[in-house]
Amino acid sequence: MNETKLLRDYFASIPKSKSNYGLIHYDFEFDNVFYDDESTTCNIIDFDDAMYHWYAMDIELTLDSLQDCIPHEIYNTSKDFEGERV
Repeated sequence: MNETKLLRDYFASIPKSKSNYGLIHYDFEFDNVFYDDESTTCNIIDFDDAMYHWYAMDIELTLDSLQDCIPHEIYNTSKDFEGERV
């Protein structure tokens, strides 16, 4: 219980702003995104798990989902951003 309180207090202390916290999809997996070749756009479905949370949560869930769908070498390269690991 002490560890739970420690974590709850820590996460509650992180400042929330419009740039890092808000409404997220929370089920942003490969099977919930459809690409339209004609319009070159993506369409997202299945918003029933949407919630207010850190935007980073959707990024993490997306990366986790992609790990199962693309080759390991491409997955690792896709996580690099200008030489930095994200």
